[in-house]
Amino acid sequence: MTQISVAIAFALSASVLSTAALALTQSKTGAVKSTDVPRRELVLTTGDKFQVSKNIKLSKLKVGDKITVKYAIKDRKLMASKVTPAR
Repeated sequence: MTQISVAIAFALSASVLSTAALALTQSKTGAVKSTDVPRRELVLTTGDKFQVSKNIKLSKLKVGDKITVKYAIKDRKLMASKVTPAR
């Protein structure tokens, strides 16, 4: 019985770790292709499309601005949490 409990605990912890790995913050640098303020969307010239958190002021971004986007993947969507000018 103890071996089964250990196996179940191991399987559950592996599942949690793999889910956490998907949520790790990543970054991408590119130029702004378009923004959609009502939909909270940002598209880079690379073709990457981000859903943007409310703390990011999309109206300040202009087409052609070179930016770095910090994001996580959630439900197969790129969820942007921070946008900064690219260096």
